[in-house]
Parts: sequence; structure tokens; C-alpha cells
Amino acid sequence: MNRFLPLAAALVLATGASAQELRPGLYRQETAMNAPGMPSRPQASQECVTKKDIDEGLVRLGHDKDDPCRASGVKRSPGKVSYRMACEESNAKVEGTYTADSYEFTIDATPGAGGGKAVRVVTRGKRIGDCK
Repeated sequence: MNRFLPLAAALVLATGASAQELRPGLYRQETAMNAPGMPSRPQASQECVTKKDIDEGLVRLGHDKDDPCRASGVKRSPGKVSYRMACEESNAKVEGTYTADSYEFTIDATPGAGGGKAVRVVTRGKRIGDCK
């Protein structure tokens, strides 16, 4: 299950430019995974989102820069984003909503050739200030 956490962190903020762009800053986020037969335990973290991160679509945020995950089929409208993410160990469909200071993303991840169960990851974030 933990192998999906880096995927969730990478996908959680892929917003791109829009009329209602996410503001740069420090975000407190809660991430919960739901898989058949496994209880969900939300995990809290903080993420510094920069203007450069936003301009680049945020698909690498919280992810190793050398990670081979690739986003495709990105669709954006004010306050909404959806796309697919292909990674070495999993594939995911991502749908999110956001305002200037908050976001909520749902990530439906399916394991690759190695098998395993599908996982739904829900991440909610709220801006708590400026990055240090």
C-alpha cells in the first residue's frame, strides 16, 4: 500500500494555469487511502508549492525528479483538473478541484503487471502560509 503514497503526493496538486490558480505557499494536506479489506488511516503532511511548481503543472511535486511517472490527457477548466498518470508500478486516473487556497484530489490507482488491489487515494489540502 505504501508504494502508492509517492504517487499520491505527486498527483495531488496538478493544477496548471487557470483563472482560479492555486496560490503559491505552504499547504497542510491530509491523504487517505481506501483499498478493499484495508482500513484507511489519514496521513498529514506539509508541502511547499512554488510559482514554478504551478507553472510546470505540479506533476512532480513531492516526487523524486528522476521518477519515470508521466502525466497524459490533462484537461483543465477553472477550478478543475483531470488526467492520467503512468508510473513504473501503477497507473492512475486523477480528478481534482481547487480554489486559490485549497484543493481536493481523488486518485484511482491500479497496480501494474505485478498485481495487487486497486486503491483510491483522497487528498485534501489547505494553504497555511508562506513557504519558509
